[in-house]
Amino acid sequence: MPKIFQATASAPVNIACIKYWGKRDTKLILPTNSSLSVTLNQDHLRSTTTSRADPSFTEDTLWLNGQLDEIKPGGRLATCISEMKRLRKELEDANPDAEKELSLIARQGSGSACRSLFGGFVAWREGIAADGSDSFAEQIASEVDWPDMHALICVVSDDKKGTSSTAGMQRTVETSALFSHPITMKDSNQFHAVALDTDPPIFYMNDVSRAIITVVTEYNRVALEKGGKRKAAYTFDAGPNAAKRFGTGAVKTLIHTCVGDGPRVRGDEESLLGSDGLPKTLT
Repeated sequence: MPKIFQATASAPVNIACIKYWGKRDTKLILPTNSSLSVTLNQDHLRSTTTSRADPSFTEDTLWLNGQLDEIKPGGRLATCISEMKRLRKELEDANPDAEKELSLIARQGSGSACRSLFGGFVAWREGIAADGSDSFAEQIASEVDWPDMHALICVVSDDKKGTSSTAGMQRTVETSALFSHPITMKDSNQFHAVALDTDPPIFYMNDVSRAIITVVTEYNRVALEKGGKRKAAYTFDAGPNAAKRFGTGAVKTLIHTCVGDGPRVRGDEESLLGSDGLPKTLT
């Protein structure tokens, strides 16, 4: 009987504190600047993937949220699959640089994805090598190093954004005069200022986003007036949705998640595929 290999794993969401915006190489996904992120707890936010190697399969196939997705030759997905196959033998030989290698592969699928291979606080190094061999992510502090750090995710809109991150950042590189200056609150404001300075301008935030900024600003103002410290900070990626960070002193007044670990191996009961190799949502 043919041998089938199958595994399920989950990966966490990360939110950038210092953002990357712009690529010096769009094929290898090499950033124009280094970035720093915090990994969020998987009990609240995560993606789950089941991978299956089956001799009966005649080609690589991907289902995303139960829908068949195209794997374009030479595209990001095809590149990641090819690199994973190449790396398989090295991992079997207990490659000591496996985490770095996986980070390099994840980067070629989605730049910020390479930071989700680690828990806690993660830096994605910009690197200078033309082949991208020194542009990878690494953990700089674990999830237990700042235990009172919490995060609040405000979903303002789940609509598809008018300008994708990929298109937006390249347009910024080509047209924004502010982009030559260094880009969490201050970093987020500068990022959206650069987006507005792009030609034509990119509007990622909406009125609700700006209202969230006002709430956090006022919340901190009251705390400072009472002789305390700033209790919260906001950050916005390329979209209207906000991530707020705060210490445990603010937990009673804000719904929250917390800093989490890296990818987890999941049991067979959480597999997304049925015994026939098809998504359970289809069977």
